[in-house]
Amino acid sequence: MTAPKNNVEENKPDYSELPFRVLAEDTRAYTYGSQVKYYRNSWKEGFSTSNLIRATLSHVIAYYEYGEKHDKEALEAGHKVHHLSMARFNLACIIDGEIRGKGLDDRFTEGASDPNVAEDVKTIKFNCQHCRYENPDSSGLYSRSFESGTVCLCPVCRLETYL
Repeated sequence: MTAPKNNVEENKPDYSELPFRVLAEDTRAYTYGSQVKYYRNSWKEGFSTSNLIRATLSHVIAYYEYGEKHDKEALEAGHKVHHLSMARFNLACIIDGEIRGKGLDDRFTEGASDPNVAEDVKTIKFNCQHCRYENPDSSGLYSRSFESGTVCLCPVCRLETYL
């Protein structure tokens, strides 16, 4: 006989359905990001949607088109991280950003302003730390303020820089 609670639909997630071996691979992607590329929990501050989509597609293409199972940059740093786990991490960051209201939703919307796009987007003077692009006239560059600082999206390399 089962307990009465088990007979009631509670509309709770059934975590026993998750693929734990895959979650272990995904955790390697999170660990690599927090130990090597960024810092612990930096993903919680949010990223731009376009940057996360770009990164996701880069990992999918490396896996599918070029036959790379593991990320070369991570391997060089001593971490064995599956490309698809890194892609899943990027997609999870988009979903998390939508749920928690973090990140910069910079998707293009034809003909109308998108209510999901951050209201505090503004232009600022900027020098990209990645590609060294300089934007002295403050035009065409988007930024968003977070608790830990301001993130800017470079229009050239599409990577984010924290100011």
